[in-house]
Amino acid sequence: MAVSVPLSRLTSRIRRGSVLDVRLHMRARASKIFLIVFVVLFLLSTLLLSVPGDYWQWYSVMAGVAIVPIILGPDRYRGYGILALAVSVFLIISDIQSGKTFREKKKHMREAQHLPNAP
Repeated sequence: MAVSVPLSRLTSRIRRGSVLDVRLHMRARASKIFLIVFVVLFLLSTLLLSVPGDYWQWYSVMAGVAIVPIILGPDRYRGYGILALAVSVFLIISDIQSGKTFREKKKHMREAQHLPNAP
């Protein structure tokens, strides 16, 4: 069943809202959408199957998504965007460090395999 709204009610709504109100509303909506995309990417990152040190590209995309609410959003969404960016930076740094330790362990394992057996 369709709901009918009188035309006079719609036009009065349009007249009351200024272009600035519409821009602020669209910025808030865009910020909210990008924060939702960040959460989805974060949840999908738990399903990644790769060696440590290869996730940082994914996390950098998440950081790029987190920057949009910081730039466009109202104060509440800016705070969430800053938090999301901090999480992304932390994940990037920790992934690079764990990748380095993983490669070092792998190198030591290879060197141990090539050593001659002791009598």
